[in-house]
This record gives sequence, C-alpha cells and structure tokens, in this order.
Amino acid sequence: MRRNFADVLHSSGVDCAAEYFSLHNLLFRRFGLYSLIELRFDSIWFRDTTVSLRDFNQRHSFFFEDFSGDEDIDDLLDLCEYVYNFASALLEIVHGEDYGLCVEAIDHVERLVDKLDYVAYDEDGLTVFVPRNDRIIAAAEVAPEDVAPDLVKYDYRGLEGDLPGKRAILLRVCNTLEPKREKLKVLSKGLENDLFFLANNLNIRHNNTDPSHLATYRAAVAQMGDGELEGWYDSLRGMCAASFLLLSYAENEDELKRLKTQMRSDGPA
Repeated sequence: MRRNFADVLHSSGVDCAAEYFSLHNLLFRRFGLYSLIELRFDSIWFRDTTVSLRDFNQRHSFFFEDFSGDEDIDDLLDLCEYVYNFASALLEIVHGEDYGLCVEAIDHVERLVDKLDYVAYDEDGLTVFVPRNDRIIAAAEVAPEDVAPDLVKYDYRGLEGDLPGKRAILLRVCNTLEPKREKLKVLSKGLENDLFFLANNLNIRHNNTDPSHLATYRAAVAQMGDGELEGWYDSLRGMCAASFLLLSYAENEDELKRLKTQMRSDGPA
C-alpha cells in the first residue's frame, strides 16, 4: 500500500547519518555559522589559549569538516554540542544577520536533540546532551542543588565505562544522603539498607579492593569485572534518585494530611 507524505515522516525514525548530514550542511554552508565562528573566534569565551579555530579543533580533536556517511549517535551528539556551544557563545556578541545564523543553529539543535530524546545539561557554562530520563529529572528537581546536576550528568555518554568518574558522582550523592539516612530508614528500611550497603561495599566510600585494608576489604568486589561493577553503580544511582523522591514526598506529607483533614471537615460538596 502506498504511504502518503505524513506516513513516511512519522515512520522514518531517526537516521543519525542523515541528521548529521543536515546539521553538517547547516554548519559549513557558504557564509554560514562556521565562517562566523572563524571570523569572531577571538571573542569565544571558552577558546582558552588557542589562537584560531583551526588550533582549537586540532587541540581537541574536533574534525567535523569531512563527512563519511556512516556517522553514529555519538558522532551526531558531538556535532550537536559543537554547534550549540559555539552558536550560544556568539549569540551574546553578534547582531543582525549573524545573530539570525546563531538562532537558526540553536533552534535546529534543540529540535534535533528533542527528536533523539535527549536533554541539555549545563556543565561549567557549556552544554552537553544526555538521554532523557524522566524519573532522574524528577529526582534532580527535588534533590539539593549541589548534587542535582550530578544525577543527570551520570548518564552522559562520556561517562560510560568511566568507573572513577561515576564513583566520584556517587560519592557526592551518597554523602548528601547520609544526614537523611534515619529519615529514609523510616520511609523505606529496605531501600536505606540496600543503598548504603552498596555505597559502603563497592569501592565508593571505602577502599574495598585492597587486601591491606582488613576492615573494608571485600574479595568479591576486588574480583568483580568492570562491567559488573558499573552495573551496580548504575543501580545505586537509581536508588539515590528514588531516595530523593521519597524524601521529597515525606516533606510534603504534613501538608497533605492538613488538606485531607480540611476536606473531611468540609463534608460533601
């Protein structure tokens, strides 16, 4: 059966190579954004000690000019972050048609990452994109400000397989939950017990892999493969997110009780 135009669009999914090609064209078209970046590079706040765009690209291994046609999701996201951050930086210093170029690029990337089901995350003023996880985002919204970004950043593709990086995030988050441990135990003894068991025995808060540390050494952890250990780290992050949501509910529990009491006293409408 012949498909109409709408059917084709709705069933096409996301072709990373095709999306890369479109964004690549937007960046490198004649008198486009790339030319503007080269022209105004001296005004880019994150250029550090690089003296030209070519110097910047070579130093950070950003080689986007060639297009192979087999780019994957990571290649596409790398290009999205490159375009988005440069366009955002230029947006503050250009006017007229140049301003329009930046707005067009930012709008394109925002629509694309939404299509990919990713969300923006701010890290020291720069934007990176992480997979959308509504449960984690909800937890970050109620978590303390100093660790809320960590809950989201944990999913960044650059942290996949990076055990020290994930360990550092989990250490900060678990230390933030420590003062709330008794409250959490009242709300869910099982969650509190499992969360801090993992935090204290997976080489996060203590050295569990060095036999010379007799009090904290865990042979099972020392012999555990990186993939299995990372899986437990991921589970722990999920437990931390659940804990923040549960603690937030408890904080609003008294208000909910007052509302219930008021409604009972009001009687039937």
